Amino acid sequence: MSLVAAGAGLGATTALTIEAETLSQLTAPGGLATFAGNLTGMAGTYLALLMVLLVSRIPYLERVLGQNGLLAWHRRLAPWPISLLVAHAVFITAGYAQAASAGPWREVDTLILSYPDVLAATAGLALMCLAGVMSVRVIRQRVRREVWWTVHLYLYLALALSFAHVIVLGPSFVGHPVTQAVWSVAWAGTAGLVLAYRVGLPVVRSLRYRLRVADVRPEGPGVVSVICRGRHLDRLAVSGGQFFCWRFLTADMWWQAVKGTPWLVLAGTVAGLVGVLSFHTRPVRQVSLPASGFQGAGGRPSGVPTSPSARPTAGARKDGGSVRSALGPDMQFGYGALDVKVTVSGTRITDISVPSLQTAEPTSQQISEQAIPVLRTEALAAQSASIDAVSGATYTSAAYAQSLQAALDRLHVR
Repeated sequence: MSLVAAGAGLGATTALTIEAETLSQLTAPGGLATFAGNLTGMAGTYLALLMVLLVSRIPYLERVLGQNGLLAWHRRLAPWPISLLVAHAVFITAGYAQAASAGPWREVDTLILSYPDVLAATAGLALMCLAGVMSVRVIRQRVRREVWWTVHLYLYLALALSFAHVIVLGPSFVGHPVTQAVWSVAWAGTAGLVLAYRVGLPVVRSLRYRLRVADVRPEGPGVVSVICRGRHLDRLAVSGGQFFCWRFLTADMWWQAVKGTPWLVLAGTVAGLVGVLSFHTRPVRQVSLPASGFQGAGGRPSGVPTSPSARPTAGARKDGGSVRSALGPDMQFGYGALDVKVTVSGTRITDISVPSLQTAEPTSQQISEQAIPVLRTEALAAQSASIDAVSGATYTSAAYAQSLQAALDRLHVR
């Protein structure tokens, strides 16, 4: 339904642009180039608004697609609005230059200095291109995340700077107060949703629950438990196994949620204590994960399983007695792949590990590393691969369950 609505909006935007053109305008000097500029500009602007909505933390969208799915769609969509808006600038300049029998650089000067709000829109396009360049994987891997995130925020400013010239100069809006009103409402609605869910809701929750760090406990290499105390926590809709991005409001850390380190909630109590785990980002894309990220009170992280280079071959093997192990196949998910190794004693599952996890980008790596211990716990408890997906890690959960089931099938365990 969400995809249908997005497609319908793009279709309506395209139809609005086409309807505003006349045959005489198309056949005039520069008419086709100008029309191409108007079409790419409207489509690019609509897709830019859609791209922002995907990461505005709207609860309905997160329930339908999951945060990981929304980020994936955001990344797939991102090159299109930037490319279309660059094409818009090129086509409009070429069309206006042809109509005025002027050179392209002279027409650039005329557009920027003589047309209302074009200078601001040009600055907005430059900011959008900067954010796009900084998001290229080769470049992004070489800059600090804080720098990349700050530049990424300029997209909001870029969209704000470009709004006015669309209303003032767009053929679909000049002399059409109804379309002006509809377009303005769409922009205002997008801005309102971003402010409400990315700024307003976190502020309200912070003021309501007043979470404070009560204790910090190292649990193992790269793993920290943070005990938080607050008020009305019995009303906080949180349960063990959920993931959150938290911002610690101190002088030197208030902005560091931009590092994108999710926190796995281990437990919540009515008494007002919440335990969370932070799994720090690892610089590599292929790692061996602990078989269990955390155990209960008095427990400790278990050892690291067999590395990818030493993992067993596919199919069941005898390890002595009735203890057997098998490795499931590599299963693709979103931006990565994983395989699952299972050990059984008789028909009882005694251990599950992930010898190999491969991802294409840091966010999927973090989410997968944090979901896998939860999936392991559920599978051991269920004694099967029929487990619920972890919220926010739907793709990882499905791949984990499929590889685990294949490994169990090789052992003839049902």
